[in-house]
Amino acid sequence: MLRRLPRALFIPDRFAYPILSALIVLVLLLIFANSPDGLTVADLGILIGVIAVLALVWWRFHARPTRNVPINATALLRAIKHSHKPALIAFESEYCPKCMVLGRQLSRLNDMQLQNMTIYHLSVNKEPGRALFRQFDCRITPTYALVDAKGNLIEEWPLILPIDRVIYSVTRQQTT
Repeated sequence: MLRRLPRALFIPDRFAYPILSALIVLVLLLIFANSPDGLTVADLGILIGVIAVLALVWWRFHARPTRNVPINATALLRAIKHSHKPALIAFESEYCPKCMVLGRQLSRLNDMQLQNMTIYHLSVNKEPGRALFRQFDCRITPTYALVDAKGNLIEEWPLILPIDRVIYSVTRQQTT
């Protein structure tokens, strides 16, 4: 279903958090400005508090790309091939609320410290994430792609990360 929809429908998905945050602030500003007292100091304090909370939530939970990732998609796939082990590539956006929520599952998988798999967090707004996102024909963030040691796509999961399925696929790759 997700593969058949046009890519343009999913652009707001990557920028949902700042759009929703701006709408919340605008609605509060309109409500406070239309009150009988007008815009008071208390109203401004509430607005500043809401903006601070939204900024803190984004700072705490936004997707952080993996450090030391090669500059382009070809170099990343080459690095995966030279590592001789499968890789889980997480295509995320810094402004995607679903990525913020599902990042906990990915960190849980990361905490398992699987020796036979590498995990890459890639931003779809920057290279090499943007190129690989298009190459694997992904449509929505977050999308998780499991790539074998040769750089071929094994399995892809949009919007969910089934940890048990990832572990099963990786162990199955090791036995073949």
